[in-house]
Amino acid sequence: MIRIGPAGVTDGRGIWAWDDGGKDKIVQIFIAHGDCIDSLQYVYADQNENLVLSNSHGGTFGTSKFDLVKLDYPSEFITGISGCYGSIGSINTNKKILSITFTTNNRTYGPFGGRGGENDSAFRYQLGLDRSFGGFHGYSGNYLSAIGLYVKPLTTLSNDQEKVSNDQEKVKNEEV
Repeated sequence: MIRIGPAGVTDGRGIWAWDDGGKDKIVQIFIAHGDCIDSLQYVYADQNENLVLSNSHGGTFGTSKFDLVKLDYPSEFITGISGCYGSIGSINTNKKILSITFTTNNRTYGPFGGRGGENDSAFRYQLGLDRSFGGFHGYSGNYLSAIGLYVKPLTTLSNDQEKVSNDQEKVKNEEV
């Protein structure tokens, strides 16, 4: 798998790396948030299709809102995430994920969290519709500090891709 990101803060006291690569069959997402993303947790289906609750990534400090996203698994799947990271107000210099949006093949969920300001940084990871999401990774402490994802590269050509490749080869041979 290819590791993308993470977007956000990856160094500092009180934050730790987490890695959920391979946990790609997301069924539910739990988001605790207020002015930023306090924590992210989800339920995924393992290799035997058993439902497993992930570890919570972040804390519950200052949580004023909670949202549960239920995907229509197995037909609905993650195709991207986006959001922004930065500081809350002028006093707090600790950067964190301020908002996050999840995109699936069926719809968009969010944004969750606060609004980004002019000094905040946006991120956007879009994967397309070929089920290439391979799991999340990131950093967290009292809040979600950074988030990235894994991409599963193609391992075989689809019938349409093989036909295009064969047609291109025929054209090359005819030109010679």
